Amino acid sequence: MMNKKLFASALCLILSIVILIEIPGISQIASAEDSVQYLSDIKLFYVSENDKKASETAKKECEAQGYKLYGVDLNKGTSMDFVYIGYKTTTDRDKAITDIRMLGMNTGYYLYNFEEILDYLVKSNVGTGQTLYDAAKLFAENYRAGSPKAKDAYVGLNLFYVDEAGMKLGDYILAGKTDAEFFTKLVIRASVGVVSSVTIFLNAGAASYNGENWAQALESDPLWETVRGPLSTADKNELHKQYNDGAKALFTRIQEFTTGLENALTRNPGYKEGDLSGIAGAKQYASYDEAAENMKDLGVEDCDVVYLAEYELFNQFTVNGSTRLGDWLADMGRYTSESVDILQLYPMVHAMGPVQVGLTRNLGLIGAASNLGTYEKNAELTSAFEKTKKVINGYNKKDSLSVWYNSDDDIEHAHIAYTSEAIRKSTAENSIGRKTESEIEQEKLDEVMQWIDLISGALMVVCMTAQLAFSAAAGIAAAASCAATS
Repeated sequence: MMNKKLFASALCLILSIVILIEIPGISQIASAEDSVQYLSDIKLFYVSENDKKASETAKKECEAQGYKLYGVDLNKGTSMDFVYIGYKTTTDRDKAITDIRMLGMNTGYYLYNFEEILDYLVKSNVGTGQTLYDAAKLFAENYRAGSPKAKDAYVGLNLFYVDEAGMKLGDYILAGKTDAEFFTKLVIRASVGVVSSVTIFLNAGAASYNGENWAQALESDPLWETVRGPLSTADKNELHKQYNDGAKALFTRIQEFTTGLENALTRNPGYKEGDLSGIAGAKQYASYDEAAENMKDLGVEDCDVVYLAEYELFNQFTVNGSTRLGDWLADMGRYTSESVDILQLYPMVHAMGPVQVGLTRNLGLIGAASNLGTYEKNAELTSAFEKTKKVINGYNKKDSLSVWYNSDDDIEHAHIAYTSEAIRKSTAENSIGRKTESEIEQEKLDEVMQWIDLISGALMVVCMTAQLAFSAAAGIAAAASCAATS
């Protein structure tokens, strides 16, 4: 719906990267002000070539929308419509536009309303938010009961802070400040790295303490007798109602485990159960520092040791009286969704409970495996926690990172135009200018998140790597983090 005389295109409206650029003319305008003025918004105004008062028309439209006109026709010397640029300024450096990326608009574009997208994301992630909240409550119970694993999970959660509360995340949870809505917001707005690490820490903190773990409960779960016996249609329907969704989620993760395990066995033909030291991924690092530096170079083969460690840990438990759990899971994962007897997974859903099922849905079987075995305080892990705090301090002079560090609240109320070309090819690759401050900032954040990823991976595999030297355990921690976030 284009006005015959004038229409405006919201090009470059939302640019969340924050470094300073200069547009000839605008920089001179800014320097004349009493305080430093930064460019905060740009909008292009198109005026029909038949409009004899094009600049005046553009100026009126600019002012009507709160923009200032930079009075030069960008199409001057062509036979095309007049194009003028409007701009806004701010004295707040944090709101400055600092990088412009070009989008081809000649192939059409799509407008996205982020309020509508946010509404959709909230509805889609309510279940995950509830799972994390339930896990947080279990973590708090275990922490107060003296669980060593929950104590370490607390240190991990406190690597993040909640800006609006002025509290570290672990303390925020223990104070009873969180709810399902908070964690749904976390899933939607926080970075993938933050969500993954928080989920791993909560998974550790929620692990059974002074009681049966889920694998022990599975050995004698009462549902085994139920699913083996004759069932009426009504009985099956009731079981499906209670356990089918959880069983389907677990089956997907079991298939992934089986695929990873079989690939690991193929790549490591000399593997002998009980000896992980020679497996790809069990790299010998002198320290967690070295492991962190090498995380970005990890390949799929580096996850082999994780799948084999899971397999060995699972095989410490049995199902159906004599079948080893790891073997049973590997066999289940070889079925297709059409051929599997989903009823056979209902006892596992029941034994795990809704929280562990939900966490396994998010983390994979490594999350469930990490809550088996004996957890003991680990001196190297404690040292790595302290190192992570120092890395964070080198970035922001604190010992924790904002849980919303990569979130953009302003975008929630925005309408953004993406070209068809951008959607197909993820364009906007042509940056004007050199490496931006935001890109440099992101590199620093990446280093911080590498350490947090490593420490969360280490917390997952402590019980899996007790038989290995620390040098290999650090490598497995790095690989485990990659496996859980892939």
